[in-house]
Amino acid sequence: MMGGKLLSLVPWSRILSDSEIVVALNTDPDSEKAAWVTIDAGLHKAGDSLTCLYSSDPGQIGSTAVVEARNGLAVRLTVPAAGVVVFK
Repeated sequence: MMGGKLLSLVPWSRILSDSEIVVALNTDPDSEKAAWVTIDAGLHKAGDSLTCLYSSDPGQIGSTAVVEARNGLAVRLTVPAAGVVVFK
């Protein structure tokens, strides 16, 4: 927390059948944030990748995040300042 503001990355996912969507929101209006986000180990394996379907930075759309063996399985997501990303 800085100056009474919570500046963080807030990720979550939703699973429908055999598909997982990961969303991350950056509450910092001035700086991009990156974090490892845990994903479902039953749906993915190390070496898989998730694709960016949406980003508030259009240049990020279509990029990929590689699944790594961290805290089970995780991907490293970078979110623009005051932005949001959606990966599948």
